[in-house]
Amino acid sequence: MRVIAGEARGRKLKSGKGLKARPTTDRVKEALFSILGNYVIDANFLDLFAGFGGIGIEAISRGAKKAVFIELNPKHLKIIKENLTLTRFNDRAEVICGDVLKVLPKLNNSFDIIYLDPPYEAGLYEKTLKIIYEKNLIQKDGIIVCEHNTELPPKLPDHFKLLKYKSYGNIGLTFIGVKI
Repeated sequence: MRVIAGEARGRKLKSGKGLKARPTTDRVKEALFSILGNYVIDANFLDLFAGFGGIGIEAISRGAKKAVFIELNPKHLKIIKENLTLTRFNDRAEVICGDVLKVLPKLNNSFDIIYLDPPYEAGLYEKTLKIIYEKNLIQKDGIIVCEHNTELPPKLPDHFKLLKYKSYGNIGLTFIGVKI
């Protein structure tokens, strides 16, 4: 796992051997940030089910103002913090240990970009999207990106609209906006 572009380009990140996680491949990460383009610059970024933090760190490296990482596994959180230290992004990051469904309702700010990458079969997309909408956690012109298995795309609640869908092998990226 590495940072692909920006300020920390080429920096190798830790990924925790033997720990259950599914780091986003470089191919998918490159495609994601190519689609987001300059929208990442000065964005407030929320990385849900953050794993080892590769997506949020890539966002900071590419110019995001701040990234908030939410991850339940304390071992993964330790690696996120180590990766933030490696990239010297500690001052632009907040790391929260907890269940996404319990932490989200407690957040008091909204985000420009939210990246949602739960365990694919856990059925967490719709529940998470519902909380994001109810708690007004996404800006009106914000983008939510769901990473998922192409055979298990998220169902969009009524308040959201599909902006774009791309697939990379068996990985899908669904880009979502809020209906206004």
